[in-house]
This record gives sequence, structure tokens and C-alpha cells, in this order.
Amino acid sequence: MMELLQGMKVPAGAANDGRDLGHDPQIVFDGHYARREHPVMGQVDYAGHSLTFSAAPQRVGRSPCLGEHTREICLGLLGMDQEEYARLEQAGALE
Repeated sequence: MMELLQGMKVPAGAANDGRDLGHDPQIVFDGHYARREHPVMGQVDYAGHSLTFSAAPQRVGRSPCLGEHTREICLGLLGMDQEEYARLEQAGALE
């Protein structure tokens, strides 16, 4: 339909959904999606940023799993001591 209308000089474009975007020629050419291995979901296409800069290439990583960084956040960022963390973990509060 889009090509038919465009052939008659009517401005028209396809209305894509998420499934179509991965096959859009311009998006594929731009390398917008990066395929990453996820420990639970397997191979996943992650969308990159809409802007790219040659001097600052983007790094697209996988999404974290639920609770993957709990220990790191509690002990590092929050400054929780090992004993408190162990107590909360044993109580099931960190699941």
C-alpha cells in the first residue's frame, strides 16, 4: 500500500510494529540492534541508542537478571557489612 500511494505522489509510510523493526533496511544498515547472550533468555536483540558518535562508540550490554547485583549493591554502594548481609540473606529478605 505504501509503495502504491508513493507511486501516486501521496506521502505514505509503513506503520511498523516491534517485529517489523528488526527487518527495516535503514535500521539494519545503521546497526541499531546488538545481539547479546542473556543467561535466562538466550540470544536477545538489544536496541542501541538513537544517536551515535564516532569518538564515543556506544556499548550495548545485556539486561541484568533479577537480583544479579544485590550483593554488589548491598556491600559496596550501601556499605552494608558481611554479617548484616548474611543475616538478611538467611532470612530470605534478599530473594
